[in-house]
Amino acid sequence: MHKSRTSSTLSDRTDEDGASQSPRDLNDNHDERHENQTEVPKLTESQFWLSIFAICAVSATQAWLIISIFPYSGFMAIELIDGVNEENAGSYAGMLASAFMAGRAMSSVAWGKIADSYGRRFVLIISLTASCFLSVLFGTASSFPLAVFWRFMMGLCNGLFGTSKTCVSELAQGNGGLETKGMSLMMGMWAWSFLFSPALSGVLSEPVKAYPDSAIVQQFHGFLSEYPFILPNLVSVIMCIFALFVVSSFVPETLPPQRKRSPKYIVGDIVRSLCEFFTSHLTSSKRHNKEETDGLMKTENGASIAYGTAQTESNQELESAKATCTAADIPKATIAQIWCNTDTRTHLIVYWLFSFVVVAVDEGFPLFCISQHGGLGLSEVNIGKILSTSGFIFAVCQYSVYNKVVDCVGLTRSVQIGSIVAGPLLMLIPLSVLLNSSTDISGDQDATNGSGSGSRDNELSWSTYLFLSIVLALYRIFSLMFFSSITVLTNRTVSPEQRGTMNGFSMLGGSLTKGLAPTFVGLLVSFCISSGVFAPRVGAFMVFAILSCMGCGVGYTAYKTM
Repeated sequence: MHKSRTSSTLSDRTDEDGASQSPRDLNDNHDERHENQTEVPKLTESQFWLSIFAICAVSATQAWLIISIFPYSGFMAIELIDGVNEENAGSYAGMLASAFMAGRAMSSVAWGKIADSYGRRFVLIISLTASCFLSVLFGTASSFPLAVFWRFMMGLCNGLFGTSKTCVSELAQGNGGLETKGMSLMMGMWAWSFLFSPALSGVLSEPVKAYPDSAIVQQFHGFLSEYPFILPNLVSVIMCIFALFVVSSFVPETLPPQRKRSPKYIVGDIVRSLCEFFTSHLTSSKRHNKEETDGLMKTENGASIAYGTAQTESNQELESAKATCTAADIPKATIAQIWCNTDTRTHLIVYWLFSFVVVAVDEGFPLFCISQHGGLGLSEVNIGKILSTSGFIFAVCQYSVYNKVVDCVGLTRSVQIGSIVAGPLLMLIPLSVLLNSSTDISGDQDATNGSGSGSRDNELSWSTYLFLSIVLALYRIFSLMFFSSITVLTNRTVSPEQRGTMNGFSMLGGSLTKGLAPTFVGLLVSFCISSGVFAPRVGAFMVFAILSCMGCGVGYTAYKTM
């Protein structure tokens, strides 16, 4: 009785939410068609929250995989490349972060299509398993090119984020209130990751140098000396295993059964897709052009089924495909179709631009911290303390702040507020150099002596520590407000059948921009602070002034187009 009442309540809320949304936010016709054709069982509220808990574990794991490298990426470059120091490590550190995003960019659309064909759970399980093994390989890389390669492979085999966003929207089953709260919690895992990831990653990096007198470190001295960055990656393994367990236990498959294809055919489907890809570029017959135009593919026995499904169907399942799939029942989800949707295109462009700014800040801040000239000259441990404290404030405040703002002004306005407020906060970061008097003196002495390297562990004053923690926390609260709202709005611009592919496309563009951002900011920091064109402190201010202007520009774009 309780389950029935809960399901009914969710259905009622679906109608109310649909009525409250404009056509640009929610396509009611697509949702109605989806409800008629799907056989996904209704979830009780307790089942929904257990599923959200599992998705949050996946999101936290994904955040750790991306964020944990920031405190030590520069030091990893110094360790693996001869002649690199704190002042010129920025561009190399950017390569490590960019490699992950480059890999994810190449595979995002494919993961979205896989999620639409073989199921959401399948993508989550495969991605977590691959990330587990690749983390170990990255942590034991013996050269910088090898580290970049394994980092690239980690991104290539990762379809977690886009699939997680799809799952949250589908688990809510049309309940707008639960969807907003679930998306906020999932995106909020980045807050908790900012709390734990920098602290753990910074503390666990280079243990032989950080804790030379520790009994445990002495016991594994040889191994930890050879692989100084293995410990943060072992944490990745533990998190992947835990996320894999909760996903297997609590997350139901949200892809309708009649649209789900058995994973045992995936190898054959990949081979077939590759053959068709090369064949389509070698031949340009009228038959091929007609199939592309009509969106249909003819089978060997003359049967016709939807193009998007036919290209992945094997000969053994043609009969069942004809019986269950028709072009009318399953609309094709193509990148061109998604891009032609004006609302979807606008939301995606704004999301990609702001993603570039956020990743540039995440990568640029540690580079500013380790720089002896113009920066703070801090070690990875002190950087971790700042990031973890800001993460704590972020984690405690973000959920309540986000929900209050959304309740007051709605999703669209919260996107605009988040991007417009976050940008100017970045201008405050360079002021920390003035607060940190000990870093001030150290930096002046190094500049006078012409030293390109100095102590990595300059004293961090309490005023600087609290100032940076608060500024970063506020910046991340408003950034998360942007990302949570834009994700919900973008999911509502397409039909449920297109969400997997759309989120894959979203991750493609996001990965490209996020992949370019670390390299961009690494070069920007090196040029502004270390090139000699500007005084180091003026250069540090210019770095964050440029990033701030870019953030404000995204806010203006969101205000004008949404």
